[in-house]
Amino acid sequence: MQLTALVHSVEADSFFTVIKDGRKVYFYLQKNLVKKFYKYLNKGTYVVIDYEDVPVKRKNVCAHKINHFIAISVPKYRYNRIVYYDLEVIRDGIRDLVKTINPIMFIDFEMNMQDYQAIPNFEQEIIETGMVLTNKDGAIIKIKHWYIKPTKFPRITKRAMKFLHYTNYELSKAISFRQFYKEFAQIVKEYNPYVIVWGKSDITQLKKTCQINSCPDLKLRFVNLLQLHTNYYNLKNSPGLFSMWETYTNSKLPEQKHNSLEDALVTKDVFFKFKETIIK
Repeated sequence: MQLTALVHSVEADSFFTVIKDGRKVYFYLQKNLVKKFYKYLNKGTYVVIDYEDVPVKRKNVCAHKINHFIAISVPKYRYNRIVYYDLEVIRDGIRDLVKTINPIMFIDFEMNMQDYQAIPNFEQEIIETGMVLTNKDGAIIKIKHWYIKPTKFPRITKRAMKFLHYTNYELSKAISFRQFYKEFAQIVKEYNPYVIVWGKSDITQLKKTCQINSCPDLKLRFVNLLQLHTNYYNLKNSPGLFSMWETYTNSKLPEQKHNSLEDALVTKDVFFKFKETIIK
């Protein structure tokens, strides 16, 4: 259910109240919402909320669980207000972003892994990269797939070999990270793309592997597609890339192979399905 109201009081332990139909009604926030929104709640704050219709007893109070906030603001003077949060403004911004970015690079990395018997001072490095470059309409401009030799710990561990289903074929195709960096940087220079990834880990790992190899930061224009989904749909939990693909396509993916090029192609599909859905 949804409700638009002024906060009547803010209680301890993540509770607040509003006056509804002449009586005080209690609401409570779960931990993920407390961290993000509780600081904005004060007496007189204007809220638009989505909440559970049936209250539950929490700490001797019958309260409705907040599913998510739609808007939070404070009335200011006669017609103005200070806006702390507005889901529709966020959604408008996301729609504008996905409509305009061009060209678009979808990228995924696979990393070397700590072995079954721990290697002292081990550091993860990128050992495989899949890249798909498209225009804003999804037409493919370029596809690349690199296997890369780790630098600091030159051997790909048994654990990584098993997890990634590597054979001698993949090992024979591997190039140095510096060679990969040179080729990748040339593509970035030529096209200056927006780089779409699913989550923060790929961004972090690229920067880390560049540091290990003393390669300058490419200062890419990263777009976290997972964060766009979380913000647009106001999700409590972060969905997986493959589960989103299955949701959009209403079909089942084969077993995940942990192949960076396949993952980059799935990221491309999810982006354009997301774009199609929210533009409609």
